[in-house]
Amino acid sequence: MIVLGIILFVIGLTFFYWPDKVVKFLEQVEKVLFNKRFIILQNKKIGFVFILIGIIFIFTNVKISTQKNLLYKAYTNFYTHNFVSTEKICLEIVNKQPNNT
Repeated sequence: MIVLGIILFVIGLTFFYWPDKVVKFLEQVEKVLFNKRFIILQNKKIGFVFILIGIIFIFTNVKISTQKNLLYKAYTNFYTHNFVSTEKICLEIVNKQPNNT
């Protein structure tokens, strides 16, 4: 998310200080992305790439968010002195990944 924030910040600065470069860039993007002949000839390849990227994003975010949520709950319970709940969550994580020591 930090990388996305930096990219958006740079884009915002570009819009403020160099609008002519933004216009040139958007013209080039329009020539490449909205070229109907290219899209018609390469439709299956383009579709496959988008589907593959979508699946990768979905599964990596699902896996990461699940583990982060459990660890964050254990962390917050520990610092609020709710040790019983912390122990239960940590044992749940250890039972899911017994070789992770």
